Amino acid sequence: MALVRRWREEVYNKKHLAAFDECFDPTVVDHAFPIGQQGNLEEIKHFTDTFLAAFPDLHCTIEDMFAVGDKVAVRFTDIGTQQGTFMEIPQPGSR
Repeated sequence: MALVRRWREEVYNKKHLAAFDECFDPTVVDHAFPIGQQGNLEEIKHFTDTFLAAFPDLHCTIEDMFAVGDKVAVRFTDIGTQQGTFMEIPQPGSR
């Protein structure tokens, strides 16, 4: 659980993207990625970088976390202001 908490704090709150390499196995696969994308570490990093660029004031608060064996579940709240384009959605008011 400490590793998941560290990842959320370092990457989302401190914007320290190098923490990906410290917190993830290089062979990780995110199965929630859209069809056609592999969800590998480089894609996860790119997605997160794009997300943080669009929401530079983003802050993640972990509400609940529990673990069973090597599986961890997290309930969190992200709060931020969209200040750039994200997934082809323009910044509000930029039209």
